[in-house]
Amino acid sequence: MHLIQASDESQWNVASNILKQVALDLDSRNKRLWNQQQLEEEELKKTYKLEELFFLTDSTRIIGMVFIQSCDLLFWPHVNQGESLFLHKLAVLPANRGNGFGRCIVELAVGVARRRGLSWVRLDCDVRPELTQYYEGLGFSLVDVVKVLSFEVARYQLFVIDELRNR
Repeated sequence: MHLIQASDESQWNVASNILKQVALDLDSRNKRLWNQQQLEEEELKKTYKLEELFFLTDSTRIIGMVFIQSCDLLFWPHVNQGESLFLHKLAVLPANRGNGFGRCIVELAVGVARRRGLSWVRLDCDVRPELTQYYEGLGFSLVDVVKVLSFEVARYQLFVIDELRNR
């Protein structure tokens, strides 16, 4: 598996389509997370840069995606710049759900953080037991639950230097 950084403007459409498929899948299971408007290319471009978009691939296909940021002033305004990577919109295509690919994305993102000499991987997620248990199962620690804009989010962090020592 590889985490490939986006390099072409057409990949915004790929990301939007992945996120829309995931959103529809979640809606069908009564686990609404994102609305379709939030996932339009133009909306994604307002929040993220192309170089922050990464795809999980094997040798033949795209399996999932994530945005990896080096700064997140909206959800983590008090974190010093240059010490963390921030994960957003981690998504695995519904056909690939339940096969450990989300874990793979996180593990590869941890590798990106280490190569950049960063100590932390941080993320926020909806306050849902299955999401909070999922990230805690991957080794993340709950920092707090905060309201950002109109969303209540759980903020998680993983100290990748400790994680490195424990392997």
